[in-house]
Amino acid sequence: MPLANALAGLLTDCFALQAATVPDAPVDLLPRLFRDLKERRSDPHERVLALLGELMTVRASDAEVEAGCRELHARHDEFQQWYQEDGEPNPFFAERPEFAWGAAVRRSELPAWLELVEHHFPRSPELAATTRERLLHEGQAWLAQPLRAQRPGRARMPLPAAHTDTSN
Repeated sequence: MPLANALAGLLTDCFALQAATVPDAPVDLLPRLFRDLKERRSDPHERVLALLGELMTVRASDAEVEAGCRELHARHDEFQQWYQEDGEPNPFFAERPEFAWGAAVRRSELPAWLELVEHHFPRSPELAATTRERLLHEGQAWLAQPLRAQRPGRARMPLPAAHTDTSN
């Protein structure tokens, strides 16, 4: 089972238990789980999932929520770069441009994550509200596209300027 499915299922089940007022619902354990995942996973795409989960479960100050949102934006920007600063291909390039989703989930996993963001992503401070809206808007736009609408993959990406110099 892909990590995105497992984490979405865990979040959905824990929030459902909490809503049903089950006394031992493990929602209080989730922030620590997501923080540990974020720190221990080597794949930055998986760390984005952990960051999303952490933002939806942690009781944090506005400053902490803003820091998490800024990190999410920074990770997304890194995933959109075809090449690293040294001119080497970015091994973590996202094949899809949708904010966070293009790097972290498959289209089939997206509805569950959108439902979670709709109901559990922070709405304040202002950066959290705009991040939430961007996650929802870009995710819904992806789902509205025909299945064949894909971003060009690595085979069609242009070479950086340093590799196209023909003056030698």
